[in-house]
Amino acid sequence: MAITGVWTALITPFTSDGKIDKPALYRLFQMQLDAKISGIILSGTTGESPTLSLEEKKDLTQEALQFFKGTQTQVGLGTGSNNTNESIRFSAWAAEQGVPLLLVVCPYYNKPSQSGLLQHFTSIADAIKNSSSEVMLYNVPGRTSISLSRQTICALSKHSHISSLKEATGDLAFDAEILHHVSSDFSVLSGDDPTFLPFLSIGGKGVVSVASNIIPEVMVQIYDSFQSNDIQTARKLFLEWIDFFKALFIEANPVPVKYLLSQKNICLPLVRQPLAPLSEASIQVLQKFKINF
Repeated sequence: MAITGVWTALITPFTSDGKIDKPALYRLFQMQLDAKISGIILSGTTGESPTLSLEEKKDLTQEALQFFKGTQTQVGLGTGSNNTNESIRFSAWAAEQGVPLLLVVCPYYNKPSQSGLLQHFTSIADAIKNSSSEVMLYNVPGRTSISLSRQTICALSKHSHISSLKEATGDLAFDAEILHHVSSDFSVLSGDDPTFLPFLSIGGKGVVSVASNIIPEVMVQIYDSFQSNDIQTARKLFLEWIDFFKALFIEANPVPVKYLLSQKNICLPLVRQPLAPLSEASIQVLQKFKINF
């Protein structure tokens, strides 16, 4: 499967009594489908995966697979953790369900060596070798305090079931180094909306986006304009939204994006502890952006 284009790191909407809000989830799904998003990824950082139970993650997966069946929008699922055996079990389950893309984050808190990272990702990818599922490596040292090195990424990219990388450092020099050394059939996507267009300009294949929860059509238009060599339109749109991209991280993701979705009656602004509701100061910043749904 070609991993390109705009993928949305989807939020997980909650009801006032703390359960997954299925009607809101379907509204989010439909927004993504209408915008012709390449894919969604459930149970990532934006989906508050640390506070989702295994049963909830499986429920989200089944709902998405059913909703997007037969459409052009692919389904991805965060199956990584800092427990290799646990990640193997969940990844194997997801592969059995037919989830095409498994997002596997660097192990957090443990702080493994590069050798440990190589073994961790290889073990997970080996566990799905008899399926059609693929692993997307997720490098986000701001969350995990550990980063894959360029050498480790290159080694992992040669695995038959590791097809892509979500690179969320926002470091374009590091991104360029990776893109220069991996083969052209290994997809490297940005995990950082504020550097999305510059990332495409150095050879990136797309983005796993937070902003596309709210403005999926805009993100798709930036990508499509760049791909059709309409650089002027891509640049104009990107610069129009750059302040918004940065504002989405004024507090811990996904607190700001959930607040904005709530203002358009898509879902409630609820997050699970230890995240807290958006502060009044941050609300005033976000209210400056006029977003049409």
